[in-house]
Formats: sequence, structure tokens, C-alpha cells
Amino acid sequence: MRLLQTASVRAFSGMLLSVLAVATGAAQDTPDTAHFTFSRFSVPGAVDLGIESINNGGTISGYFTDSAGDYKGFVRSSSGTVTTVVDPGATSSPSITELGQIDTTGIAAGEFYDPATSVYSSFFYNSTKGTYRTYNVPGQPANTDTSVNGINKDATHFCGAVESPPYSMENAFIGIAGKVDIFSVESSSETVCTALNNSDSAVGFYVDSAGVVHGWLRSSSGDITTIDEPDASTVTGSAPCGGTAGGTTVVGINNDGTISGHFWDSSFNEHGFYRTADGKYHEVNVPKAYHIRAVAGA
Repeated sequence: MRLLQTASVRAFSGMLLSVLAVATGAAQDTPDTAHFTFSRFSVPGAVDLGIESINNGGTISGYFTDSAGDYKGFVRSSSGTVTTVVDPGATSSPSITELGQIDTTGIAAGEFYDPATSVYSSFFYNSTKGTYRTYNVPGQPANTDTSVNGINKDATHFCGAVESPPYSMENAFIGIAGKVDIFSVESSSETVCTALNNSDSAVGFYVDSAGVVHGWLRSSSGDITTIDEPDASTVTGSAPCGGTAGGTTVVGINNDGTISGHFWDSSFNEHGFYRTADGKYHEVNVPKAYHIRAVAGA
């Protein structure tokens, strides 16, 4: 199972970017540049830092790596208090724990690597009680990896991805009140669900046969719309920050239906964006940053 930053570039330097901030400027048919007030923060012990979600109360979830190479989750309260999150089953060296979306009740979803089973399992972390609950999609073959990335409604509505041996196909799943629907988009060998809102609209990304990433939006009735930011590259190439990239990744959706993510332009520079429910695109660029990944609240 790939980690939660699959097909996305991490947000280094501890930079918080919330698309729930107030933007100025009218919406256009082609992407415009949104203007925000940005805040920076640090997580003690972090060498690299990735932000995955912010909820309506201003609580942030994400992950970081420390100097020992351990992956750890974190929750940052609206007052600035940071709690490090390490699942008790993550006992490998280096250890792997990551957090994805956090809901309005303070429950966050994530994944960890369990060396006892050699499997990536998901967990729900209650940031109020400090408790952990392991979750794996039921009815799957032995040694199936599970990643829960998106969460809402007290950990009864959530989504993510599953990957079974021989690990050649990664499918998205959505779990609603105990019923799990596993699916792929455009017959892709890599489809991931990253977030869902209170209306059970879900978002994620898939990778086509040429390696280009595309976002998608799935309604509560199961209808899927492909999301390609208009300025996104249609081929892959060498990104300035390293690696091969191209296309559009969607990582968040809020209850208004606004979705957010990032894309690589024709020069393979990375930009954040958000798309309002009426289909208008707005680009998000942080001053002095050379690559941006936008996240959205629950």
C-alpha cells in the first residue's frame, strides 16, 4: 500500500494552506488566481511535514517524518496545540503512521504498517479520547492493505483504497454505515478515494495508462465526474522538485461541494486549486513556494 501522499507532492516547510479561507476576485470560466491570508506553523521534531485536512473547527491533521525516518501522524488544535499520533501497532523501524482527513467531531482516519502481519492497516484516532481503532475492509483476501483517507459522521462514513496480492491493482472504496462499495474509475489500476463530505459525495484520483493523474468526483448516487484542472498538463514529465508528474489530483471536498487539490502545469510546476460546486476553478499559489498542494476541510 502506498502512503497517503500517493500521486501528490508533500507540503514541506510546515505551511498550512486551507481553501476554506476567504478569497477575493470574481469566478471565471478559466482558472483565476485566488488570494488568501497564509499562516505557517511547525511540528516539533518534524523534518518533512504534510498537511492532509482541516475541519470546521480549525483542527488540522497530517503527518511528518522525524530525524530517525519515522512517519508519525499529528493533530493540531485551533489553539495551536500539537499532538503526535503513533498507532500502537506501528512497531517497525522506521515506523509508519499517517493521518488523513479529520471530521468535525475530532476523529481522524489514517493508516499504519504492522510488521507482525506485513500489512498496511487503517485506524481511526479519537483526538478527544486519545484512542485508536484498527480497520480493514472486510471480505478481502489475506494480506490485503487498507488505507482510510477520508472520514465523516463519527467514523461511520469513510473512504480510501484497498490493494490485494499480487498488489497490481489498487481500488477505491467507500464505506457507508457498514456497507462497503469497492470500485475503480476508467478501469484504472490505481484509483484512490481521498475525502468525502456529509452528503457522501466523495473525491479522489486515478492514474491512466500513460501515467497521467486525473481527479474525480463521485455523487452519493454513484455518478462519477472526471476533474481535470484546465491548465493541467496532459502528459507526464520531470517535475522541478523531482520525479515524474502530470495531471490533476483531488484531495478534499467540503460540505458546500467545493473540492480542492493540486495540478502540474505544462512546465510541470505544481499549483493548488479549488473548484466550486458550480464548476468554477480558482488557482492557489503561496508566495515564494515552488510547489503547492491545497487541502480542504470536512
